[in-house]
Amino acid sequence: MNCISCGHAIEAHTSIKDSKQQPEAGCICICLYCGNIAALAADGTLRELNTKEAHAVAGDPYILAVQRARAEVMKKREDNAR
Repeated sequence: MNCISCGHAIEAHTSIKDSKQQPEAGCICICLYCGNIAALAADGTLRELNTKEAHAVAGDPYILAVQRARAEVMKKREDNAR
């Protein structure tokens, strides 16, 4: 599957709350390349969040922690590329 924002391939997944959880329709996905937040569709592709999902993830401490960690990694990669 590919990110619906930047197009990068999403090649792996993991749950930030339960390491045994398998992906299923409605799971929230974060692209580690661009930070886009999407949901897993029933057909295994990614889709935009609906309003209810967007409200549910807004301010979610787990989502914010992943976004902060992603930003730090991307900044270090940019710094190292210079």
